[in-house]
Amino acid sequence: MNMKDIGEYFSTKFSEVFQSSSPSVPLDLDGLIEPCISAQENEMLTVVPSADDIRRVVFEMHPLKAPGLDGMPGLFYRHYWSIVGDQLVAAVQSFFKEGWLLRELNHTYPQSSRSHEAKINPFRGLRQGDPLSPYLFIIGCEVLARLISSEENKGSIRVVHLANGASTITKLFYADDVMLFCNVKLSEIRTMLNCLDRYGKWSGQIISVEKSSIFSSKGVHLDFLRQVKNQWGFKKLRHGTKYLRVPLYLSNNKARDFA
Repeated sequence: MNMKDIGEYFSTKFSEVFQSSSPSVPLDLDGLIEPCISAQENEMLTVVPSADDIRRVVFEMHPLKAPGLDGMPGLFYRHYWSIVGDQLVAAVQSFFKEGWLLRELNHTYPQSSRSHEAKINPFRGLRQGDPLSPYLFIIGCEVLARLISSEENKGSIRVVHLANGASTITKLFYADDVMLFCNVKLSEIRTMLNCLDRYGKWSGQIISVEKSSIFSSKGVHLDFLRQVKNQWGFKKLRHGTKYLRVPLYLSNNKARDFA
């Protein structure tokens, strides 16, 4: 395989990755999200940013991350703000006024070598370093959380008591990780997975079975775990696994668990 073949492979692969799956999203998200922003708050959120606002955001960007279409990082715009600042402000404000943005501003350039690169126009996702990423993730997680809470209110999923006096729980979200809790019933697991499936159809995201695991309390029979694995493919989480340096399984030796 020569360098041209490698370049074409990368171009084809990333073009497929960045193509939209065209998910079907209900207008009201099945009534999960109720209006919570007042007219006054909406007016504040849609106001056209001033030149000072735009300059402040640019100067708060990491100086060497997420280069623009011209390959220039944030450091370039800081240093030459007196030259390019007015044009950048005009471009940003025109987006807020007219809702129009150059498609090229979201181009991605995967590069396999110094002499082989391809321009890809993504139809989904955001460029690395985009400050919108964490906010979009939070919005997405909120929809998933409400899907699960809706089933909880119907009685399809029962809350889990992790300890005496502790708050009940059915889900935990942190960064891009999700922990779901339910009782030892195939029907509850099926309901949880149905929530994930609906969320996936709306968002275009798909659960990675290979990166997912199931862990249980001590009283859960091994036959049940085998049945879950055979039916859905989830493997049992191995003992000693830690998340954010906190053990998910505790032994009689607490000092070793938290070492």
